[in-house]
Amino acid sequence: MEQNELPSKITALYCRTATPDPAAIEKQREELLLYAAAHSFENVQIFEDDGFSGLSDARPDFTRMNELIAARRVARVLTQKISRISRNIDAMLAWARMTQKHGVKVITLDLGSMSELFVTMQDIYRIALETGNSI
Repeated sequence: MEQNELPSKITALYCRTATPDPAAIEKQREELLLYAAAHSFENVQIFEDDGFSGLSDARPDFTRMNELIAARRVARVLTQKISRISRNIDAMLAWARMTQKHGVKVITLDLGSMSELFVTMQDIYRIALETGNSI
């Protein structure tokens, strides 16, 4: 790389299990690596939280990935399922807003690109709050 050339932004592969399960983490990692390779994504970095609940954001690699997102070093986040990111709707929506703010594309293997889904989730959540209904 030449001196004036900047490294390409990161493609973050995020894997998580609630209870320690190296086989499940390995399966997630392999699926995400195959997807990244099939789509020619560069500068792949793996973030893994094995044995951390999705109800809390206090996860070492999730925190490290979010710091890189805030520093605008991440182009996209790939994860197997959206539940790998969070199982808390408030936290999920806050995270979705943060990734959108920093221009990060979120892709899940089960649902594809998340941009449209996050907007829909935010609208549904806002309407539920305004009308006093639960979701």
